[in-house]
Amino acid sequence: MKRKKRVLCVCSQGVNRSKYLAEYLREKGYSTRYGGIVFFALNKLKKSDVDWADIIIFMRKHHKFLFNLKFSKKGKKIISLEIIDNPAKSIFDHPDIIEMDYWEVQKKITYPEIRRQIDKHLPL
Repeated sequence: MKRKKRVLCVCSQGVNRSKYLAEYLREKGYSTRYGGIVFFALNKLKKSDVDWADIIIFMRKHHKFLFNLKFSKKGKKIISLEIIDNPAKSIFDHPDIIEMDYWEVQKKITYPEIRRQIDKHLPL
């Protein structure tokens, strides 16, 4: 039996975007982990996660920059998305979110955008 591809999803905190993408890809048959790359991340990326991964997906380009300061991506397939999850930045394109709470914005804007961007890369 062929081993599932191991996908590591990386965002700032490791609790929203990367977690959502990891769950989405797990449903598609991939083995996944997720974590945050900033020094104050709630769910910090670990070297063991990086070593484990075949593919690393960054939610934003600056996450890859921060990753490169601490880890090696040698031998890994790298994908960089551009996913913003800050409602204050999304409001310019989506003024209707002004009355929504944070999680409503994620469901309406962020999560569909994650699916739209990653689906262009599938299968991994």
